[in-house]
Amino acid sequence: MYDPKAARNTETKLKEDGTKMCMRCRHVFDASNFYKNKSKVDGLDGYCKSCRKKAKYLKFKE
Repeated sequence: MYDPKAARNTETKLKEDGTKMCMRCRHVFDASNFYKNKSKVDGLDGYCKSCRKKAKYLKFKE
């Protein structure tokens, strides 16, 4: 049975070539374009830096 959550997790993990897909904008970026997050398996945040900044701005704007 197809599990979309499991598929998303494999798409957004750090690849061997040092790239990762952002969970928000779905673009592939170099690992340096993600903030560090020790709680994640690959040690990187799920959002790219620009998406994380937008999310933080929208949260504090409210």
